[in-house]
This record gives sequence, structure tokens and C-alpha cells, in this order.
Amino acid sequence: MKQLVITLLGEDRPGIVDSISETVLAHQGNWQASSMRHLAGLFAGILEISVADDQAEALKHQLATLPGLQLTVQEGISAEKQAQRVTLSVTANDRHGIVQEVSSTLNGLGANVLTLETRYESAPNWGQPLFKADVLVSLPNTIELYQITEGLEAIADDLMVDVESA
Repeated sequence: MKQLVITLLGEDRPGIVDSISETVLAHQGNWQASSMRHLAGLFAGILEISVADDQAEALKHQLATLPGLQLTVQEGISAEKQAQRVTLSVTANDRHGIVQEVSSTLNGLGANVLTLETRYESAPNWGQPLFKADVLVSLPNTIELYQITEGLEAIADDLMVDVESA
């Protein structure tokens, strides 16, 4: 079996996900994980598919023929698992550079970002823009959870972090 990581980008229209899933099924692929979004009028997606070795090239070729989509396919590689996975929920007043500040802090602590989902919301009651992020990280054995919380909360007085073991 091969693990394929596929990224897709193109002008959004109805039926894109159906076309992709139909193509994966036609090659006996198994849809493992995905994240798909409508962003600025475009469809953006990333997905992980497991597929038999003898079907992988045909699947890649047929996906590349889907109209109006830019496609990138990479074969997955094994990665060593770190000791603990932690989910972080980060909330702060929105400002330029906040993603860089959060990612730099996590990197400085040795955390590996596995997933990052961000969004912009209006704060209840006063409507000020809020930055919110859900981050799944893997941590080396040398890092304690309090170090992650303290490191992130040191970025700004208004930044709050909730931590859960994953």
C-alpha cells in the first residue's frame, strides 16, 4: 500500500469533492484524512489516500485530468512518533504577525505542528476582531505542558491558551 498526500487548488464550483471521491473509489483508494475549504473564491484541499501499489500511478494520472484543478501528489513517508500529542486552543486579539509569533514560540520549544486551523471572529459584546487557532502538536519528551502554555501566553497579555492531551 502507498500513502498519497494530495493537494488541490482551483476555482470553486459544485461537484469538486464528488469528482475527487469518485476517482479515488474507482482506483480502490481509501480516503484517510482531508481538509477542504472555500477560500477567496477558490477550492483548496489536502487529503491523504491509501491505495494499492498497482493502482497508485493510475489514480495520480486520473486525478491530474480533473478539470480546473492544480494538483500535487507526494508519497507519504514514515515519521518517528514523539512522546506526546497535545491540542492547543489559542485565542487573542487579532493583529498582524500573530501566526508567526505562535509558530515561532512552538518551534523554539521543540514542538512539531501537525495541524493548524485558524479563524477570524468578532468578539462577543464588543465586536473586536479575535484570532482563534486550534493546533495539534507533538512534543519531545523534554517539554512539559506548562512550558507550552507559559511560552505562548508570554507572547501577549491578551493571549489565552487551553491545552488538552490528544
